[in-house]
Amino acid sequence: MKRCTRCCYPDTKPDLHFDEEGVCSACRAYERRPQIDWEARKADLAQLLDRHHGECIVPSSGGKDSTYIAITLKELGADVIAVTATTTDWDDEKLARIFG
Repeated sequence: MKRCTRCCYPDTKPDLHFDEEGVCSACRAYERRPQIDWEARKADLAQLLDRHHGECIVPSSGGKDSTYIAITLKELGADVIAVTATTTDWDDEKLARIFG
């Protein structure tokens, strides 16, 4: 098994690629974060929300990634609709805490 020379991610992770130095694509993407114009991207998102009257659908498992996205959108004033394919009672309770 091959692993990233920085973060130790294994090559079994789907869509993970390694460069000639053995550094994974996730680490390289993280390196590029300072080059991104975050204010411009936030403005683009605000335009999308305006165009769609602040309504958006967020696929949600109730995990940390989808929760972060949903909360961030709510903080921007969006009317968030969370959808999931299937839920258990535990998932329903977790989603209710997130979206009240």
